[in-house]
Amino acid sequence: MKKYLIGSCLCVALLAAGSRPVLADYEAGLRAYKQGDYTRAFQEFSSDGSASSQFILSLMYQKGDGTRQDRKASLALLRSAAEKGLDVAQASLGLIYLEGAGVKADEKTGLEWLAKAAAQGLAEAQSALEMAGLEHPTLIGTQLASK
Repeated sequence: MKKYLIGSCLCVALLAAGSRPVLADYEAGLRAYKQGDYTRAFQEFSSDGSASSQFILSLMYQKGDGTRQDRKASLALLRSAAEKGLDVAQASLGLIYLEGAGVKADEKTGLEWLAKAAAQGLAEAQSALEMAGLEHPTLIGTQLASK
């Protein structure tokens, strides 16, 4: 189920990315990515420091699209995008911590990242919290303390 949620978050990110106000480098990178021109997409995203570009770059490093596969670089970019407030990056990072995928599993950290994404209205993060038995993102600290 968790892998399904990660996939859902990634799909939401790619679909929602076009609806956000972004820089020209990001838009050019997204067009190139959708056309399968990963080398150009990588260059465009790399020249743009936005959270959305960092998130897509993290996916490219994870999959090896336009660059060598590098899970450390992928995680660093994902964390940076999450810290900048990108909801799908926060949800993805939360799921990575819950699963222990490339990091030491940490339920509290994972749920906290999911809560940040859920508080921004990301439905996949809200569903993941509900599946974990947590009802409301703003109460995450209290609910985790009582577990």
